[in-house]
Amino acid sequence: MTRLVVAGLLALLVVAGAPGARADMLIGASWDGTIYDIDPTTGLASNPRETGLYALSGIAFGADGTLYGRTTVAGTPPKTLYSIDVATGATTLIGDIATWGWGSDIDFDPVSDILYGIDPVGGIANAVLYTIDTMYGTASPVGQRQLWSGLPPTRLHRLDAWRHAGL
Repeated sequence: MTRLVVAGLLALLVVAGAPGARADMLIGASWDGTIYDIDPTTGLASNPRETGLYALSGIAFGADGTLYGRTTVAGTPPKTLYSIDVATGATTLIGDIATWGWGSDIDFDPVSDILYGIDPVGGIANAVLYTIDTMYGTASPVGQRQLWSGLPPTRLHRLDAWRHAGL
């Protein structure tokens, strides 16, 4: 097994409630596109699988257990959405997200199963939130909002969704 420093992992996902998925599955992804199984008790990373995706900036599981990944503007090809086979790391291109900024994180709304993305853009602290069609990879903006005025635009670059009975 390989012990990885938590800071070396780009993203961690727990699959809970996805049909056919193990509730104890924790997947990590690195910038170079390698995905790992992470032991939630020990923090050990094992079973590295190459995806072939450089600049993998976000991963998210859909309700059906499909793992999706997106690349940034530095990726090859840039700003694209893929499905990722969790067992092998094999990827399938879904489409060009064609967003407005660098390209950052993705996450599913656990209630609606809508995939969201976020991009830091511009010279001030702006970020664009958008939905992503998981069939074609196309993005539709939800809006643009100035966030944390005076901070670099890369400050807001991760998403997380939380299911709450009151929402």
